[in-house]
Amino acid sequence: MAVEQPATDKILVALAKDSAFVKVSGRGSFKVSTPLKEFGIAAMGMNVKRILFDMSACIGMDSTFMGTIAGLALRLRKKRSDGKVILFNLSPKTDELLKTLGLDQIILPYLAGDTPAEVTSLLERDNGYETLIRRPETEIETTETMLDAHERLVDIAPENMSKFRDVLDFLREDLRRGTEN
Repeated sequence: MAVEQPATDKILVALAKDSAFVKVSGRGSFKVSTPLKEFGIAAMGMNVKRILFDMSACIGMDSTFMGTIAGLALRLRKKRSDGKVILFNLSPKTDELLKTLGLDQIILPYLAGDTPAEVTSLLERDNGYETLIRRPETEIETTETMLDAHERLVDIAPENMSKFRDVLDFLREDLRRGTEN
C-alpha cells in the first residue's frame, strides 16, 4: 500500500501537453527523491520538453533532492535538445543552495516574483495536480537514489567531489554490503 507523505512535506505533480509540473511543499529531501525521479523519467517517456518546479512552498532541500533534480535535467537534455528544467518562486535561501552545488549551470532558476511570462502562461491553466505517493522502498533503492543523486552533483560540478567524497564512499560501501546479503 502506498503511503502518503506527511502534510508538511509533499510533492504535487501534473502533466499537461509537453510539460510536467512539480510543486514542492515543505522540504525536498531524500524521502521524496525516488518517486520524484520515477515521475520525471515517466514524464520524459511521454515526451515532455520541460519540467517546471514551483518552489514557493519549499522550505529547504537536501543534496539528494538537488542531485535528483540535476539527474532529471541531464536526462532531459540528453533526450531533447530543447529540454529544460525550470525552478521558479525560489527563495533567496533555496536559490543559493542550488548555486552552491552548481545546479544553476543546468537548470533555469527564478526567484519569487521573477517568473518569466513563458512560465506564467503555462501555470495559468488548471493542471490537475495530484499528490505524489511514496511507495515503500527498500534500503537498497534509497541508497541507489542517493548515490545516483550525488554522482550527478559531481558530474555537473567536479568541485563537488571534495564535498561529497565521503558520502559517495559510504553509499557505495553500503550498497555493496546490501547487495551481498
